[in-house]
Amino acid sequence: YGGHYFSPTQASWIDAFLETLPTKISEKNVALAALIDAASQSAAAPGHTAQPFQPTRGAKKYLETSWRIDLPSKVELGLKTLASIHAIQIGASKVADANKAAQQVREGDLVFLDPPYSGVHYSRFYHVLETIARMECGEVSGVGRYPPPNERPRSSYSMKGEAVEALDDLLATIADSGGKAIITFPDHECSNGLSGETIVDMSDEYFRINIKEVDSKFSTLGGNVLPAGKAGRGGRQYRSELILVLDPK
Repeated sequence: YGGHYFSPTQASWIDAFLETLPTKISEKNVALAALIDAASQSAAAPGHTAQPFQPTRGAKKYLETSWRIDLPSKVELGLKTLASIHAIQIGASKVADANKAAQQVREGDLVFLDPPYSGVHYSRFYHVLETIARMECGEVSGVGRYPPPNERPRSSYSMKGEAVEALDDLLATIADSGGKAIITFPDHECSNGLSGETIVDMSDEYFRINIKEVDSKFSTLGGNVLPAGKAGRGGRQYRSELILVLDPK
């Protein structure tokens, strides 16, 4: 990713940090998290690492600004911040299919749901940070320096023909178990076919709903600039977001 998302110097620093991570697992996890955080702040990309800034007349200033970021200082700050906080009670995290994981929900459990709102698979936007987390990089291609297709997870929630059915199945599973849920989603229709209205209608079949609406800033997963006289799309848009608190009927 050197010469793309990171300057050659930044990329060399990332390699050096990865090669010298602590051996004790607890220390290694904190150090790696600090490096991922620093890389996220330093990546020369518009919000997500779908593709890097290009050396064009309009974008080169952003490329230069990102490449000038002192990555070691970001790592040091992240390490100090992460090392100073800890959980009051030890928990656990797990990577799994949400619909399958929901089968483990029990009565009284609270489930927080923040489903995708894009018709493009999210693996396209986080592959750079994922590579750092894995501590190794395979073959890459394209402007975005993407990994092979078999290393890019796909989700039914980002497929317009499957998202509604997938979410309905998830809500039904949680409700059948007697679990409660909180779900957040933009109030408008999104590119994966889901909308706030659709989710409210689906939820109403299984839950009693308490709705709260808040103003939020959403990423467009990379803005676009159109020719003069035509409206483009910025990298960020201000929209209303629904927060639904769901209690089983």
